[in-house]
Amino acid sequence: MNEKLKQAALCLIFLLAFYLPATGQNDDLAYLLYQGKTEQVINRLQPKLEAGKLAPESLLLLAQAYQKEKRYSDVLDVLKKGPETAQSLSLQAEAYSMLGNLPAAVTVYTKMLTTDPDNSEAQVDLGKLYLQLDRDLDALYIFKDLATRDSTNFLFRRLYALSCYRTDRITDAVDNYKWVIEKNPDDLASLLNLVNILQQHKFYGPAIDYIESALEHFPDNLLLKKKAGEVNFLAKNYEKAADYYQDVLPADSSYIVKKYYGISLFFERKEELALKLLQSCYKKVQTDDMVAFYIGLCMKRKAEYKQSAHFLETAIQLATPNYLADFYHHLADVYDRDRRFQDAIDGYKKALEYDSTRTRVLFDMATTYEEFNNNKTIALGYYQAYLKRMGDSDNPNVDYALKRIRRIKEDLFMDQ
Repeated sequence: MNEKLKQAALCLIFLLAFYLPATGQNDDLAYLLYQGKTEQVINRLQPKLEAGKLAPESLLLLAQAYQKEKRYSDVLDVLKKGPETAQSLSLQAEAYSMLGNLPAAVTVYTKMLTTDPDNSEAQVDLGKLYLQLDRDLDALYIFKDLATRDSTNFLFRRLYALSCYRTDRITDAVDNYKWVIEKNPDDLASLLNLVNILQQHKFYGPAIDYIESALEHFPDNLLLKKKAGEVNFLAKNYEKAADYYQDVLPADSSYIVKKYYGISLFFERKEELALKLLQSCYKKVQTDDMVAFYIGLCMKRKAEYKQSAHFLETAIQLATPNYLADFYHHLADVYDRDRRFQDAIDGYKKALEYDSTRTRVLFDMATTYEEFNNNKTIALGYYQAYLKRMGDSDNPNVDYALKRIRRIKEDLFMDQ
């Protein structure tokens, strides 16, 4: 009997040893925080904070409670009252990030890494902040170091690929993105970045292969279909491009979709639908030379030649950059000052070809011809054309032109 009592007593002791601490944890602040009872933690610690009687460990618990409640300004206020530790710096950096003060967050993470340079979690967070701040090279150095130290870490390789992409390290970006996508074919963001790189460098075949592979995983993804249409269009696979855009258009009627779809349909000899789409684009943007050009070609196929000529002429005008007239005008002026008169005349004529409305060019040609060419009649013609354009302007060049016209006419009369 005594033996049985001893066994029962031992069992009771073991039960109490395990049970009592567990029940006591309900009153423990850390345990309350773990349970998500942040309001209880705050209510118990905030009065002590206001009274200035909160121990450093409790300050950290209160800061964590504020963090879970997304009260980030309060997190920073609390942490200022306690010592700097690795945990407090981590909370501080996150609070600054969430409040949008990214430079301050960078400063805190940098301080953390000064004392703990191998803290990979802090390195990742700092690298991400650098990307947000467009400090892409700084991010590159961090993620390259991390990926070198652990080349099998998916996150490190993914972020290294992104930083290579952002800094035009194309070969490294492609290699790392290929590895990332091989490990996780569902990583849509990385796949689209890889496709963009291949597209930018006109490697359309591999880009299309990656998109079609991705569509096997995401068959209804609108973004992938739109990208598939774009890359096939640029690769001049117009039939495939049209097929993809046909699926995209009901949900996405953006300008670029209608433009590329319309041009693709033109090559598929579906002029009526192509014309409808391209005219819709032209109503929205009347400065796109390619839209005007393909409208003109659609009209040509329909034997509507007057309309076709109008749009093709418009396309030619739109395709000529206005700034080229500026370039040639300034170049001609330099030739004129350098006494290279024939080159100057050629430059002025070229400027007028690109923009026939440039009145000042007429004046410059008149003065150049008068100085360079013995045939004053040509200079006279340009002075008169200049005055006709200027009308009643009070520009001082008008008075000069009038005087030169009178003088040239007198000279011409005397020469008769």
